[in-house]
Amino acid sequence: MFDPVSDIPDLSGRVFLVTGGTSGIGKETVLALAAHNPAQIYFIGRNTASAEGILSKLKASFPSLTSKRLDAFIGNAGIMALASALTKDGYELQFGTNHVGHAALLRLLVPTMLRTGEKEPAGSVRILLLSSQGWALHPKGGILFDNLKTNCSDIGVPLGSNWTCYGQSKLANLLYATELARQYPTVTTVSIHPGVVNTNLVNGLGFWNRALIRVSQFGKGLLTPAHGAHNTLWAATVESSKIKSGTYVEPIGNSGAKLDEDAMSRELAKKLWDWTEAELKTLKA
Repeated sequence: MFDPVSDIPDLSGRVFLVTGGTSGIGKETVLALAAHNPAQIYFIGRNTASAEGILSKLKASFPSLTSKRLDAFIGNAGIMALASALTKDGYELQFGTNHVGHAALLRLLVPTMLRTGEKEPAGSVRILLLSSQGWALHPKGGILFDNLKTNCSDIGVPLGSNWTCYGQSKLANLLYATELARQYPTVTTVSIHPGVVNTNLVNGLGFWNRALIRVSQFGKGLLTPAHGAHNTLWAATVESSKIKSGTYVEPIGNSGAKLDEDAMSRELAKKLWDWTEAELKTLKA
């Protein structure tokens, strides 16, 4: 069990950045962290009106929030099972949003995180990437690198190519976290499954996809966004001895989930790392 009110420690001096922070799990993560005295919280989102509302609430409740460091990056933003399309930069939509976008932002932020870690206890600086149990829907071979700049419509399986593409992007989150842990051993990096949560990711789907998700949770129901944030909050704030860098964590704090060969492949993780590094060098600022 995990209760953010009592189990999150005092966060004095710490700075957090949350992507996808204007709704759902991200919003609940921001609000829960803010209640424990951090120095600063940055959040990114697409909904300006929602962002302004959250800022007003934060400033009214926690007026002392300021800083020049970064203790935790929480890659929460994402999309799920959308129709085949490309991003503006030419990547398959879900892979570009769920993986490439976070990797591009991290490339800018990691130097600050490494400097922060030089002055803090080992394991206190963290990168959290929200993956999903949906990683298991990935195509055969894990990641089809030759298809990442196509709309992914040609790798369909019985559930449909939109779910296959989603699984591929969530596998990328998991693998990228394991490789980040190897590349930057002074930063604790994990991938997170938040649970199956009643957010806009689900409610924005078509009828049959919504039904598929709800049937999969028959007898359990979907988590609220507040409860969906618990695993993220645990990983962001738990004492360092209780979290292992490079692991995939299911609710709450469980790193013992069974992974398939692709999800455990160090070779595939390194290939994704090298592909990502090469692509980031070509992206325009």
